[in-house]
Amino acid sequence: MDTKQMPYVHLLQFVCRQCGKPLVISVASDAANLEKIDSDSYSVKCQCGWLDRLIGVEAARHWVTPSCDQQNLIDHLIGVRDEGLSNRP
Repeated sequence: MDTKQMPYVHLLQFVCRQCGKPLVISVASDAANLEKIDSDSYSVKCQCGWLDRLIGVEAARHWVTPSCDQQNLIDHLIGVRDEGLSNRP
């Protein structure tokens, strides 16, 4: 699969089952719908050493954007991250 020709980027945010940190993976796809991505499985590894194979539907959050609009998605995710950090006790 030539990912340069994929018009959509999906970002899935999983949560480490050992330490609770967010883990984000990206997937290139020719479809904007979530069904295919949610049904596939992905290797997820955390810096704490935990690793597992999870299906997309287990993601805590799922974003999709046209691949030509990646900067807007990155800016949004930085805002979500910063908001989450400011809400921590």
